[in-house]
Amino acid sequence: MELCSLDSRGSLGFYEKNINLAMNFLNTGKCSAKNAFETANHFNLIRDAFSQITPSNTVYDKNNRSIEAPWSSNLSGIDTACGNLYTTSDGKDLLFEVVSILTYAYYMEVDVICQGWTDN
Repeated sequence: MELCSLDSRGSLGFYEKNINLAMNFLNTGKCSAKNAFETANHFNLIRDAFSQITPSNTVYDKNNRSIEAPWSSNLSGIDTACGNLYTTSDGKDLLFEVVSILTYAYYMEVDVICQGWTDN
């Protein structure tokens, strides 16, 4: 089973059902305190799946797989898998930071609401 393969509609299919809380958080920018820990676990699943894919095996344009990503020839030597491609503006691992924030929210019993989402 390929964890991150897209079906013909561009959906993650079966895998998407296993990360529904993470997908909801990405879509809305909101997560309740009671769902924060499980949402963090879903992000860990995404990170684990991305960590199994090398940057050279990624698809930039699903409609034209021959197009290379603009950054493909400019990757850092530490970018050995897709799990560490995403960083914050100050160079920290983005997925790790999201997991940390959600875990903190769970234990502090506070909701997470991201600034910058259009419907917040």
